[in-house]
Amino acid sequence: MAEMLALNLVVVGLAFILWAIKPSLRICAIDLNPGWKFLSALIIGFVFAYIAFAIYLLRINQVQFIDTVLALLLFFGGLFVVIVVNFSLNSIVKIDKIAEQEHFNAKHDSLTGLPNRSCFLHHLSEKIDAKHPFALLLLDLNNFKQINDVIGHYYGDQLLVELAKRIRAILPTEVLFSRIGGDEFTLIVNSTRHQDLESICSDIHMALKQPIEIQGLSLTTSMSIGVSLCPEHAQESTLLLRQADIAMYESKRKASLLAVFDSGLNKDASAKLQIASRLESALNNDEFEMHYQAIVHSENHELHGMEALIRWPQSDGSFIAPDLFIPIAEQSSVINDISKWVLKQCRQDRQRLINAGMDVRIHINLSARDLQNQNVVKHMQQEFGQASSEAEKFVFEVTESAMMSNLELVKTNMMATSKLGFEFSVDDFGTGYSSLSLLRELPIHQIKIDRSFIMDMQNGNTEHSIVRSTIYLAHALDCSVVAEGVETNVASLELQNLGCDFQQGYYFSQALPIDKAITASLINAISQQ
Repeated sequence: MAEMLALNLVVVGLAFILWAIKPSLRICAIDLNPGWKFLSALIIGFVFAYIAFAIYLLRINQVQFIDTVLALLLFFGGLFVVIVVNFSLNSIVKIDKIAEQEHFNAKHDSLTGLPNRSCFLHHLSEKIDAKHPFALLLLDLNNFKQINDVIGHYYGDQLLVELAKRIRAILPTEVLFSRIGGDEFTLIVNSTRHQDLESICSDIHMALKQPIEIQGLSLTTSMSIGVSLCPEHAQESTLLLRQADIAMYESKRKASLLAVFDSGLNKDASAKLQIASRLESALNNDEFEMHYQAIVHSENHELHGMEALIRWPQSDGSFIAPDLFIPIAEQSSVINDISKWVLKQCRQDRQRLINAGMDVRIHINLSARDLQNQNVVKHMQQEFGQASSEAEKFVFEVTESAMMSNLELVKTNMMATSKLGFEFSVDDFGTGYSSLSLLRELPIHQIKIDRSFIMDMQNGNTEHSIVRSTIYLAHALDCSVVAEGVETNVASLELQNLGCDFQQGYYFSQALPIDKAITASLINAISQQ
C-alpha cells in the first residue's frame, strides 16, 4: 500500500513536470532572457530525476518513511513548478499583449484604427529610401467643420469612422491608408500612372456618394484629393506632403476629382505669400477702394441699396481679386483691420450718397473671421453707438459657410449686432450647409439667391423651381429676397413674376467707384421717370 502511494505521488508529480515543459518553452520563445532557458533546462533535468526515483521505488522491496516523504515532496514540487510556469506564461503573455497594444496605439489613430501621422511619416521615409516611384495622395473631407458645428462632434466622429471603413474596403491591400489628423487622410500608392490614381480617386468618390446613416441621421459628404509624386516632384517627406496639400486645395477650389501638383501651383502658393506680405502695407497706404453695385426694387427698378465690394487696384491698372486676397487676410488678424477700414469707408461713402439725394442702405460683406471675432460687437458700438438710427441703414451679408464656422459664437455675435440696429442678409443662399430651421433661430432679415441659380433659371425646370421655392420659403420666414446675377430683361421679368423683392446684377449696373455709382444711379433714376 505504501509502495503504491509513493509511486503514484512520483508519477503524478512527473506528469506535472512534463505539463510544465511546453509553457516553459513558450516563455523562452517570447522572452529571450537567459534565466528562462535555464529554468527550462532544470525542468527537463527534473524529468530524469523523477524517472530515476520512480525506478528506485519499483526496485526496492519495502518503502521506507523517508521514501514516502520524498515522493510527497516531489508531488508538491511538480505541482509548484507547473503552477509557477503557467502563471508566469499568462503574465508574460498579458504584458506582451499590453505592450503590443501600446505599440499599436502609438502608431494608429484611436478613432478609426488607421495608421496615424507618426506611422505614416515612418512609412513615407521608408518609401523614399527604397528609391521606387510612388504617389502620395492627401484627402480632405469637405465641410467637416460645418458638420461638427451643426450636428455635434459625436456625429462628426462617427462620420469619420464610417468613412474610413468605406474607403479601406475599396482600396488595394498594398495601399497604405492613414489618418494624419482631423479630417485629413493620406494614401501611399505604388504607382505614379495617372490612370491608376484617377481610378482610385473615382472609387473613393463613388464610395462616398451613398449617404452615411448615423443613428437615423443621413449624411452625405465628399473629399478633395491632392497628389504629389516621388521622385518627380520631390524626394523629401515634408516637401511631398506640402505639395500634396497645395494640390488638395486646388482640388477643393475647382471641385475636381483630384489635382496633381505642378510647378504652377507652387508659383500660386508663392504669389499668395507675396500678397500676404503686402496686405498690411496696402491697408496703411490706403491702397484699397470700395466699389458699389446697385440693388433695385423688382417692380419699378428704383434704387433700394448698394452692395459694397472691396477692390485692390495695382499700379499697372489691374486688380487683385477679393476672392484671392480676402481668404489670405482671413488667415491672420489683418482681416479684422480690413473690416474696420471697410466699415469706416462705407459710412463716409453713404454720406456722399445722402448728399446726392440717395438715402439708401449699404450692404457690407462680413467674413467668417469677422463673425467669430469676440470684439466685433464692441467695435460696432464704438463706431455707431448704442442702437444708432444710422445702423439701420447697414445690412451685413454673411455666407452660409461663414455662419456654420463656429455656430455658437457666430449666433451670439449676430444677436448682439442685431440689437444695435443692423440687419443680416444670407449671401449666396443655396450653396452652403445651413438649414431653414437654423435661419429661423438667427436674426436673418434677407436671403440673397446665388447667381448660379438665377443664370440657369431659364435653362431648366430644376433651377426655376429652386428659385420659386426659395422665394416662397423666405417670405414664410418673414425675409425679403434679393436675386443676384440678373443679366437679362427676361430674367428680371421672371423674377418679378415670382415675387422676388429686389434684384442685383449687370443688367442694372456693374460695381463702380462711389462717384461713378452715384452718377449711374442718378442717370437711371432720370430714365425711370
